[in-house]
Amino acid sequence: MKKNYNLARLAYGAKDEFKNEKQMKKLVFFLLSFWSIIQVPVHAQDDVNLFNYWSFYSDVENSTYKTSSSLAFKQLNKRKTAIAQLHTKDDYLKRQEVVKKKILQLLGPLPILS
Repeated sequence: MKKNYNLARLAYGAKDEFKNEKQMKKLVFFLLSFWSIIQVPVHAQDDVNLFNYWSFYSDVENSTYKTSSSLAFKQLNKRKTAIAQLHTKDDYLKRQEVVKKKILQLLGPLPILS
C-alpha cells in the first residue's frame, strides 16, 4: 500500500510541477515581452514639431480676444495712415463724408426727425 501512496504522490507532484512549469513559462514569456517593449526606443515622443500650429492655440481662453484685437489693430493702423494723409480742409471734409457713408451703411437708414 505504501508503494501506491508514493506513486500517487509522485503523480500528484508531477502535475503540480507541470502546472508550475506552465506558469513559469508564461511568466518568463511575459517578462521577456515586457522587457523587449521597454528596450525599443520611442521616436514618436521626439518628433514634437510635427504639430507646430498647436502652440498658436495654447491659450484657448483668450483666442477670441486675440483674434478681435488683431483685427481692430489692423483697422486702427489703416485709419491712422488715412488720417495722416489729410492736409487741407477739403481732405477732412471728404474723409468726413467717407466715414459718414460707412456708418450709415453699417447702421442702415436712420429715422427722419421732424
